[in-house]
Amino acid sequence: MGDGNEVLYVESIRGYNYMSPKQIAKEFEHCVPTVRKRIGEIQEEIKRGRYIPQAVLTGVDTRVNVYVWIDYMAWRTQLMEKNLRKQVPPFTPEVARSIAGTCGYFQKPVTIDEALLQEHREKSMEIMLNAMRGGAA
Repeated sequence: MGDGNEVLYVESIRGYNYMSPKQIAKEFEHCVPTVRKRIGEIQEEIKRGRYIPQAVLTGVDTRVNVYVWIDYMAWRTQLMEKNLRKQVPPFTPEVARSIAGTCGYFQKPVTIDEALLQEHREKSMEIMLNAMRGGAA
């Protein structure tokens, strides 16, 4: 990369940013039936265009984007009222990043200096070649 660092891996701070209804219930201290009802409400907001379709993943088991969940719960009362919903700010990538940073639900790239990475590659190649030749590392 241009700055001499290369992304080595992405570290997940609080886990995957999609959760099952059971995980949300546990994490946010709600009962599962309430969570399922709120997921239905979020799906209505998806139809209205507030959230993207990928905010709720359905199939064998339902998963909800945690950032969407937090945003929806913060604005739920206003979103349910026709006139108040006009005052609710849109859900944007910046809002999602802000929620992620505030709550600890984010991922960060872990980088390594290019020189150190090259040294690691060379050492790994040497070990692999020695192993192929039947020698010790």
